[in-house]
Amino acid sequence: MGTSDHWPLLITCENVGFDKNKMFPHVNWKAYEAILTLLQDFWTNEQNRGMQADEWYMNYVRFLAALKVRLTQWKEKESFRPSLPSYFIQKVKEAKRIRNKYYCEKTIFNTNEETRVLLRVLSREVKIEIAKYKSRKWQELLSKIQETHDNTNRVFWLCLSRIYKHKSLPFSKLDTGKTVLAKENEISDELYRCYSEQFKAQKADMSDPHENQIETEYLKLINKLPILNEKIEKTNFTEIKRHILKLKPKKSSGFDVVSNFISKKMPPGYINC
Repeated sequence: MGTSDHWPLLITCENVGFDKNKMFPHVNWKAYEAILTLLQDFWTNEQNRGMQADEWYMNYVRFLAALKVRLTQWKEKESFRPSLPSYFIQKVKEAKRIRNKYYCEKTIFNTNEETRVLLRVLSREVKIEIAKYKSRKWQELLSKIQETHDNTNRVFWLCLSRIYKHKSLPFSKLDTGKTVLAKENEISDELYRCYSEQFKAQKADMSDPHENQIETEYLKLINKLPILNEKIEKTNFTEIKRHILKLKPKKSSGFDVVSNFISKKMPPGYINC
């Protein structure tokens, strides 16, 4: 716009203007993960209470979308933020002005040697200076990273972590509510038993119509498997988690209110739902 022939007219006109700022959303994803983890038991209980699968899914999707909107802050930023300093931008604009002048004179007067030489020299200078600037910024970044790694305290603790490996538990006793365990093997066995019971698969409650319907459809599919020629393998928690991690972290919007990025932020416990 700075090299346009209509720029003087825009300056003198009072009714023409443009907004250089734009509103950008910033989502607090750490708070998003924390709230999902805290409300995991609530949504699991809602499903176990007998709610229909479609109704539960629609409510949960609406909750995910509403939580994202609630944790989104709109901040005003400049929509055009060049990576080069202002004096470089002025020089690039000057080179662009000379280029437009050269091609305009070439069309009217066939050629202009003075303008052609000026354009060639100015283009070479701009190209060399931009390359030097990018190289200097890259070296500054590498030096900053190297200074961080050359910190004596950090190097000491990194070397110490390779030599001294703490094998014992981070606590000495465990209170189970009935007794206090002090031996390491007893503490390990108790923790293993506790977490095994917590994450084991729940048995289907046939008195629940929702679970009864799922069990009926599952048996129908199992009875159809021997007839099929294609080999079908059962999925598991690990496979589903691996496929979720492979999703591209796209922050889509519009009809797709729950994007891949939101799915990757969900705690693993929701996979069983």
